[in-house]
Amino acid sequence: MCMAFDLAVLSAHLGSGFPRFVYHDGAFESLDSRKKRSLWRSIVSMPPSVFRSS
Repeated sequence: MCMAFDLAVLSAHLGSGFPRFVYHDGAFESLDSRKKRSLWRSIVSMPPSVFRSS
């Protein structure tokens, strides 16, 4: 769940300019279907500013 941790860090540091870039490849490949849905719901419920650089 490294991706979930990184998203938590991103949301905690909104507006501070840290970090500048986060990339994850294959975040959903090895997850159980329930965890995929849960992680996806968490991602889509985040404010768009989490995904933009400052």
